[in-house]
Amino acid sequence: ELLNELHINATLTSGNDLSNYSLVIIPTGGLYGFETSFAFKNQLESYVRNGGILISFTQQHGYEFEGLPGGEVLGFGWIEDQSCLSGSVAVNTYVPAFSSFNSLNIDCNVDGFFTGYPDNAEILLSRIKNGMPVMLMYEYGEGKVIASTLYGDWAAGKGFGSTDEMLLIANMIKWLLVENVTELQDNELLAHSINVTNNYQEEKVL
Repeated sequence: ELLNELHINATLTSGNDLSNYSLVIIPTGGLYGFETSFAFKNQLESYVRNGGILISFTQQHGYEFEGLPGGEVLGFGWIEDQSCLSGSVAVNTYVPAFSSFNSLNIDCNVDGFFTGYPDNAEILLSRIKNGMPVMLMYEYGEGKVIASTLYGDWAAGKGFGSTDEMLLIANMIKWLLVENVTELQDNELLAHSINVTNNYQEEKVL
């Protein structure tokens, strides 16, 4: 429902076959009870290893993040932390998904943080109150994983999602699904060719 509101085509899946999906989202609490399931973990790892993109929101307990590919993501879940919204997170590593924000501080519903992650992980967002990571990105095989302790998906369904996090979710998904992104600096012009066909004999001014 949230993704439809953001004009992003999405479908629900039972997870039996993920190979037809370019991007898979595990919602808030979606890993509950699966962190010890070999079949589930193997399916996720196979999907990402073969080029899939996986996004995960926060979980109830930190150990549930072990269900993510590689099993190296550790931390604290929402039942083990205190939630925050206003000025809650800061950009740690810039990616194009953050290009819509004028400030390094972003208002996001966040509950939990990470204490362990793969060596190749980049910390994208950090919790302002303690400096701990709340959004990670790491490559796994041919694909990548975005792990977060944000719960904007759940918050939106309850009517208190922030404008910042709605924009962040939309931007993150669109950026991950686009292979080549052209980035411009301030005052830099974009040159783009457009083919125009004039079907009239007389000249037209566009």
